[in-house]
Amino acid sequence: MQKIIAKHALIPIAAGIGAIAVVIYVEHEYLPEPAPGQSILYSLLPYSTKFLDHLAIAFLSLGVIGLLLELPHLQKYFYGLFVDALSSDDFVKERSRDSLWAKRIETTILTTVFGEDIKRPGSFFYDYYDQLRNFIGAPYRDKYAGTTTVKLSETQANAFDVEEVVSFRCCKMGERIAPEIGWTAHRDELIDMPFFKVEIKVPDDPNPIVIQPNPPDLKPHPDWGRMQSLEQYKDKGGLEVKMEVHYVVATDRAFATNMGLITKDLTWTINYPQDLKIQVDRFVLDDSVEPDDKTPGKCTYTYPHWVLPGDGFAFHFRKL
Repeated sequence: MQKIIAKHALIPIAAGIGAIAVVIYVEHEYLPEPAPGQSILYSLLPYSTKFLDHLAIAFLSLGVIGLLLELPHLQKYFYGLFVDALSSDDFVKERSRDSLWAKRIETTILTTVFGEDIKRPGSFFYDYYDQLRNFIGAPYRDKYAGTTTVKLSETQANAFDVEEVVSFRCCKMGERIAPEIGWTAHRDELIDMPFFKVEIKVPDDPNPIVIQPNPPDLKPHPDWGRMQSLEQYKDKGGLEVKMEVHYVVATDRAFATNMGLITKDLTWTINYPQDLKIQVDRFVLDDSVEPDDKTPGKCTYTYPHWVLPGDGFAFHFRKL
């Protein structure tokens, strides 16, 4: 920057002052003598103003030249300000209320990173938008733990009596938690369901809310089980839920657990008669996580990753 100033400013300034001095000198040589009684300084006043006039023109020209030389730098400067404004958190938050604008920006970023081919018909890109993208800002559950205890039924032939306990925490995303919870099974999967109980623990309230229909209420869901609204607790992030269910199922039926909404940190323990062999099928993104069934009569499946809605696991038994 100092070299630019020396080259494009100091030299023109020196040349300009020198030229002005020459002009004034020549004009002064041909000036008439001061009138009698007139001060020499007074007679030089017109030339002083003329000097200032020329000096102003010189500096103006110099400023124009400097501006022209600095245009590339100014362009980069104002471009940087413009980019910073567009990428600022406040600007993005304000504009992101327009979902179409947000989608365009996100699409541009993804295609820049992965290439234009991701938008080809039938690519995963469209499944991402249709099925996965909305999960990012959706309420979710964590610390999802379940215990299923299976015994041969004492009252039904070829049937299991099953006790199941499920607990989890409802995590708020944005302004609310999940709108409802539930435990359900299709009508043809169970023989009976004699017991159903839900406990809801609100943060900072030591007394849980117990919901225990007797007999178990099959409404509002048309199948076995119950759907419970959480609308009145919608802003209670960290709401804890515990469900206990007893049911009777045929011995030749498979058990299945799938998630109603996005869930993280799944741990499930299955207790069963030791004369049976268990087979666990996993329907998750990372099926390399193996269940632990080394202990006879007990199997534990721990999955520390995210489980998408509709994913989960299933298990069935056979005789040893």
